[in-house]
Amino acid sequence: MKSCEQSMIARWQAALIPVIGIILALFTYLQPGAHLVPGLDSSWAYALNYTFQQKLIIGRDIYFTFGPLGFLEHTRPLSLQLLVISSIFWFLCAVISYSLILLLCLYAAKNKVQIFVNLSLALLVIFYANEIIQRLLLILYSGIFLHWITGNRIYLLLLGTACVLCLLIKFSYGVAGLALYLPYLSVLAIRDKNPKILIIELLIFFSLYILLWYGIYGSLSGAAGYIKGGMEFSKGSASAMALNPENNWFAITTFFTACLCALLTTGWHYRVAWLIMPLCFLGPLFIWSKYAFGREDIGHLSYLMSFIFYAGLLCLIAIKHNGGKLLCLIFFIVCFQSWEKMHSNINEEPLFTPRPVFFSPSTFQHRTKLDSLFTAMQNAGTQKLAPLLLPHTLRNQIGNDSVDIYPWETLIVAANQLNWTPRPVYQNYITYTPFLDSRNKNFYSGNKAPEYIIWHHHSFSDIDNRYPPSSDPLTLEAILTHYQLISCEQLFCLWKRQTNNLL
Repeated sequence: MKSCEQSMIARWQAALIPVIGIILALFTYLQPGAHLVPGLDSSWAYALNYTFQQKLIIGRDIYFTFGPLGFLEHTRPLSLQLLVISSIFWFLCAVISYSLILLLCLYAAKNKVQIFVNLSLALLVIFYANEIIQRLLLILYSGIFLHWITGNRIYLLLLGTACVLCLLIKFSYGVAGLALYLPYLSVLAIRDKNPKILIIELLIFFSLYILLWYGIYGSLSGAAGYIKGGMEFSKGSASAMALNPENNWFAITTFFTACLCALLTTGWHYRVAWLIMPLCFLGPLFIWSKYAFGREDIGHLSYLMSFIFYAGLLCLIAIKHNGGKLLCLIFFIVCFQSWEKMHSNINEEPLFTPRPVFFSPSTFQHRTKLDSLFTAMQNAGTQKLAPLLLPHTLRNQIGNDSVDIYPWETLIVAANQLNWTPRPVYQNYITYTPFLDSRNKNFYSGNKAPEYIIWHHHSFSDIDNRYPPSSDPLTLEAILTHYQLISCEQLFCLWKRQTNNLL
C-alpha cells in the first residue's frame, strides 16, 4: 500500500514538473534576436541567417565555426519565419532544461530539507541562465546526473539529441558536449560491463546527425565537410587569434585545482563509481579552457566561468551529503575568486557577472507579438546601417549583379539590398589555414565567382593590428588575378571581374 502511494506521488510530481517548467520559462525566457549593427560579430551573425535562408550548405558552400543551425543562437531579422523558428526552439529548450533541473532536485534529495536547499540552488541556475545557448548545455549537464541516479534511458536519448543540436549550432558547442557525453558513455560501459551501450548510443548519435542534416538540406552534402572545416578552425585558432597577455599563474593553478577538488567532492560521498563519473566533466572543462585561453579576451574567457557557474551549481544539487555540499560550495567560491585575479593585463577585468532575468510586460508583449518585434528590429537596423550605404554611382553600377564583400563587413549587403554571392569563408581574419584559404581562392577562380567585389576600408588595418595580407594570401592572389579595381568612393572600393588573368 505504501509503495502504491509513493508511486502515485511520483506520477503527480512527473506531471507537475513540466507545468512548473513552462511557468518558469514564461518568467525567464529571453526572446532571441537582435537588430543589425555594423561590426565584426554582427556581420557574421547576419551571414549565419543569410546562409540558412538562402539554403547555402555549410561544409560545401560555406565554412564557418557555426553550423547550419547557427542562426538559432544569433537570430537576425531577415524574415519573420526565422524569428518564429528561433523563438519556439529556445522556449522548448528552456522548458526542458528547467524540468530536468527540478527533477534532479527531487531525485538527489534525501529529505525535505535537502529538497528545499536543492530548489533554492535550482532557482539560481534558472534565473541566472541568461545566455540563450546555456539552456541547451544545461540539458546536457543536468541530464548526465539524472541518468546516473535514475538509469532511465530516455535521458540518454535526450543527451544524444542535445549533443547533435549543439554540434549543428556551433562546432565548439558540439565538441564540448561530446567531451562530456562520450566519457560518460565509457563510464557506463565500464560500470555495467556492457560495451554495447557505447556502440548503440554512438550509432544513435550519428543517425540523429545524419537525419537532422538531411532534414535541413534535403541531402547529405556538406555533412562531412562541416566536421572537416570545424577541425581546421580549431587547429588554427590557438595561434592565429591569440592575444597572449601576461597571466597570473598562481590564480590559474588555484582555479583549476579548485575545479578538480569540487568534482572529486561531488563523488566522494557515493559509491566508488560516483568518484569516476563527475570526472567526465573534465572534458568540457578542457574544451572551454582551450576556447578561453586561445583568445584570452573577456568575451571568450566568460565561457569558461559560465561552465563553472552552471555545472558547479548542478554538482551542488547532485551531492546528497550536507558536508559535501558545503565543501563543494567552498571550492566554487574559490574558483570565482581566482577567476577575478586570473588575468590582470587585458583591457578590463574579465569578470563573469550573470544577471537574473525576470518577467516584464514589455518582454511578454514581444513573446506574443513576434511580428511587431520583427518590425521594430528591422526599423532599428535600418537606422544603424546608414553608414554602410554605398554612394549612388557605385550602387547603380552594381545593379543586381552578384557581389561579395571584402574583408568582413557583410552588413553592406543588408544596407544596400545587394545580390550577395559569399565566398566559402566570408570573413578574411578567420582563413588562417591553407585548407580554408584555398577554398576562397578556388571560389574566386571558378565559374561561381561574383561579378563584383566591394573592398571595405577595414582591410587597411586588420583586426588585432595584424598585417592584412597575412590573413588570406591565397584569396588575395585570386582577387588580384581575376578582378580589377575600377572605382573608389568614400570607404568603398569596387572591383570588377575580368575574363583574362591580370597576374
